[in-house]
Amino acid sequence: MTESTVPEVFIIESLHPGDPKEGEIIEKILQMGKRKLIYRYVQTQTEFCSAIQEFVKSNYRYLHVSSHGSPEYFGFEFGEMYINQFHGFFYQHLRDKRVFISACKLVNHQDHVLANALLRDTGCYSVIGSYETINFDDAVMFWSNFYFLAYREQQTDRIKMSRSIVLKILRELTGLYHLNINYYSISSSKEIKLTQIKDGKQKKI
Repeated sequence: MTESTVPEVFIIESLHPGDPKEGEIIEKILQMGKRKLIYRYVQTQTEFCSAIQEFVKSNYRYLHVSSHGSPEYFGFEFGEMYINQFHGFFYQHLRDKRVFISACKLVNHQDHVLANALLRDTGCYSVIGSYETINFDDAVMFWSNFYFLAYREQQTDRIKMSRSIVLKILRELTGLYHLNINYYSISSSKEIKLTQIKDGKQKKI
């Protein structure tokens, strides 16, 4: 994992008006551990663009996107954003990063659409998220615990989420919570690889 990026989490969230804000809760939990998480809630596409620019300037290593979703698009407060549009926003800005998606059914393995958009030719290390519907309470507990455990794995003030650490934590948490997770990565030969983590076990698809 490169040392040129900042080993912290940047959350961009956009939901329907009145929805509980998952990212806001994660922010408060991680701040208790003195992490330097950045959280941005966006209501418009202009605000979304500004949050992306801030993410790029921060050089944070871990991007967490919280929204509604389907296999084809993100459901933000300002409307739907299809995967090819999302790819266009982030294409030049994911080198040496990991992307975590908290949105129903988006990280699906039917056509690998999102994984192809965010991994191929971008330098992104991985795309991780649920391929099924997510209940709010499960999602909050799952991702809060994931980041807490990931930071605890490092006995210093810097976090390096290696593949082995990420998979270890995902196995632990899928054994506790009702989330089934897809972990996408890309090989040196540009082959998209998928590991599915379910009920505390992992398998390659």
